[in-house]
Amino acid sequence: MTTPTVQPGSPLTEADFLAVRLAEKRHRSIKFAARVAALSAVSTLGIAAISLIITILYFGFWSVVVTIGLTVIGVVEFRAHRALLRIDPAACRTLALNQLAFFALIAVYCLWQMITFSINDLPADYRQPITDVYGRGSLPMLVNGFYLLVIVLSLAYCGGLALYYYTRRRHVEAFVRETPDWVRRQLLELDR
Repeated sequence: MTTPTVQPGSPLTEADFLAVRLAEKRHRSIKFAARVAALSAVSTLGIAAISLIITILYFGFWSVVVTIGLTVIGVVEFRAHRALLRIDPAACRTLALNQLAFFALIAVYCLWQMITFSINDLPADYRQPITDVYGRGSLPMLVNGFYLLVIVLSLAYCGGLALYYYTRRRHVEAFVRETPDWVRRQLLELDR
């Protein structure tokens, strides 16, 4: 059995090393976006699990709709996260649209709660102390203010994340377009 001889130096040229460095820099931003998507997916699925418990304890139409919606949004977010790790530019659009769907779910739920809230729906044990402190007319205003705040904060969060994901698409497309196949494969293999 013969031992292979080791050639001094590298088979790669300086241009190859430069391509690897540039690709690594682009790849880092894509991996960061994928980590953001993974965190978002885990958070959404965690909220869906809590929502499922609430649905079991207090079964109602909206609790079922919210639980199913959160679950679907969390699963889509996770699948798009995996697609982004595979350097699929379409994943960015999916993630952005998924965040907009998340905002729509939150906004519809909040608007429905604002429209249908009635102090008379509260149990008498709760109604009396609340009306003593806040007065009968101010409670609906407080409830509406709370849900309006949730809508505004959700718009900032989901809208900001949707914009972030949408702007990542050009980074993914640049990575695909400007990175040689062998470098792309090397980076993906090293991430496994």
